[in-house]
Amino acid sequence: MKRYVSSAVAIIAMLLSVMMLDACSAPTPEESLKQMIEEANKECPTNIDHVTTLKQIKLDGDYVTYVCEIDETQLEMDTMIGQRAIYEQNIRNTMAYQLTDNSANKEFFKLVIEAGKGLRHQYVGRRSGKDLVVDVPNSELKQMAAENDKKAQSQD
Repeated sequence: MKRYVSSAVAIIAMLLSVMMLDACSAPTPEESLKQMIEEANKECPTNIDHVTTLKQIKLDGDYVTYVCEIDETQLEMDTMIGQRAIYEQNIRNTMAYQLTDNSANKEFFKLVIEAGKGLRHQYVGRRSGKDLVVDVPNSELKQMAAENDKKAQSQD
C-alpha cells in the first residue's frame, strides 16, 4: 500500500510539474497581441477608404496605435481637427461594433482589453504633417465590451 501511495504522489507531482510548465509557456495576452500586430502589419500599408491609409499598427505604452495617413487632397487635416468631436464619436461607435459578436475582429479587440491596453487612432496629414489623435483607454473599452455582452445576453 505504501508503494502505491508513493507512486500516486510521484504521479501527482509529475502532473503538477507538467501543468506548471504548460502554464508558464502559454503566451500572455500582451505577447499574443504583439504577434497579432506583427501579422497585421504585413498587410500595411492598406487603404481604409479613398482618404485614409493604415500605415502601421504598433504597441505604444498603454495603447495599441493605428497610424493612419490622410490624403489631404481629399480632406484637410484642419477640417478633421475642427470636427474632432464627430471623428471621436465615429471612432467610438466603430470600436463598440468591433466588440460585438457580429465583428470578425472581436477576438483582437478582446485581446487588447485582456492585455490592459487602450486603442489610439493617430491620423497624420500626408502634406501638412498635422495630426489628430484619439485615445480610447482600456477602461472605456472594458465598459463597451460589458455593455455589448449585456445586450447580447438580453437578446438570447
